[in-house]
Amino acid sequence: MNSSGDSYALSRLAFGADDVSLAEISRLGLGVWTEEQLHPNDSADTACAKRLAELKLRVRYGESKDWPAMDELRPLQWLDAPVEKLFALNDPAKPVANQETARPRLEVMAAIITSRPLLGLLVSLPFDL
Repeated sequence: MNSSGDSYALSRLAFGADDVSLAEISRLGLGVWTEEQLHPNDSADTACAKRLAELKLRVRYGESKDWPAMDELRPLQWLDAPVEKLFALNDPAKPVANQETARPRLEVMAAIITSRPLLGLLVSLPFDL
């Protein structure tokens, strides 16, 4: 693909064309570059893995007849959880605080922002980091 085609592809598949991305597509080819974007080598990003392992999010809610009040910092626990465990959060027979059912979604948001620090400057989070 030529440079204008690469620029167009980056404008559609990424956050636009920059010199580094254009050079990468030129070196790898668009197909390989796209595969790397879809299936990154997470084990190579040890700095991100360390940040995620150290990250704690605040959980805070009031007391109810079904649960005690909560205000604590917890590490991420839902990113690698099996889907059955996630479904259990919505079991009507076992009521839990709304903040607990929203927790997996908040952890995903925090992980995305933590793995992309610049994005963290652009996004206002609805929870304490």
